[in-house]
Amino acid sequence: MASGGDTTDGGTLTPPPSLPSSSNPPGNSLPAPPLPTLASELVEEILCRVPVKSLLRFRCVCKSWNSLISDPKFARKHRREYNRYNFMIDTENHLSSYPVGYAFDSYAATRLEYPPNYTVHSSVIFSSCDGILCSYCFGSRIVQAWNPWTRTFVKSPPLENIKSGYSVIETSLGFGYDRLTESYKAVKMIFDADHGLKTRVMIHTFGTSFWRRMEVDFCPVDKTGTFAYGTIYWIASVVWDSKKRFIVCLDVGKESFQELRLPKLDDLNLTLGVLRDCLCVVSHEQLFWDIWVIKEHGKCWTKLFSIPEDCSCFPLNQPHYISEDKEELLPLSSFRGLVVYRRATPTDKVTRIFYIENIKAWILPEMSYSYEPVVYTESLISPCPQY
Repeated sequence: MASGGDTTDGGTLTPPPSLPSSSNPPGNSLPAPPLPTLASELVEEILCRVPVKSLLRFRCVCKSWNSLISDPKFARKHRREYNRYNFMIDTENHLSSYPVGYAFDSYAATRLEYPPNYTVHSSVIFSSCDGILCSYCFGSRIVQAWNPWTRTFVKSPPLENIKSGYSVIETSLGFGYDRLTESYKAVKMIFDADHGLKTRVMIHTFGTSFWRRMEVDFCPVDKTGTFAYGTIYWIASVVWDSKKRFIVCLDVGKESFQELRLPKLDDLNLTLGVLRDCLCVVSHEQLFWDIWVIKEHGKCWTKLFSIPEDCSCFPLNQPHYISEDKEELLPLSSFRGLVVYRRATPTDKVTRIFYIENIKAWILPEMSYSYEPVVYTESLISPCPQY
């Protein structure tokens, strides 16, 4: 060796002749003690708190780690333990993933690739669940679920081509997880005035080759559903009176609809979202943008806080995330950008921190769809069915 030492047949480093060892005289060298080992249960507990990017590299450490990290049960446990939120922003050329706490620092961004055969200029990422993104292609009429970190993906069969005359068509999309069958489902609703004042609902379970159909007597107002508590939520109206609005709830497992009342508000331009795992509503009331939340199985809406209208450079849309630390961080979408607000304490005034304008935003065909940034959590979960 370069230091002048030798190794014995057992691999133990012996001191060079000029530096005799007092504890191990020449000719009496001892083998190195074995490295300590951790119990497999402790290794699992440590790894389930490691970022996905590192875990994907750690699969090469040894066969046992590869087997553990590739196990769907471990992926679910990691999803529960490593609950870190990221923003996925589509810049038309690639996907950029930002940790929420880094406030879109370009050095903190991770560049991710689209799935194979992804048509960027005719597709939109409309939802996420368990770290899985869901997109819809308006050209092929295919819904695709994919994990941007593991690069696993699954596609639906094409939807039928709905053609109509001069009647108004309202369409909406949804995506969620069925805990009973451990599968992911996509939903598309189409309201056509020529179709007997009914909304056609089509549901697809990823991994199957068909869409199921049903009809309902409401018209979706939201272009995308909001997933929470195992349910997809939309703001809807009765077909003969667009001012009578309420929330419709699709139980993803039972595939049945129920109604949920909105808070008593005069504003009709309401938007749904999820904050701190609670369903929320954004409304505009008397020069303020109000954020209302309702907990699972709750019956009462609670106003979380208000944002003065002078803080907003554009009308606000969907709320995306609230940090759990002392400084509240609330990014909300506005037309062609993302606005970030902060307040130091619950009693302080909400102030605007910055506005991000270089986000892909266009009007897509068929449903006048405007792109929204997506909040998601890193995960190892595959959208492909685990049969």
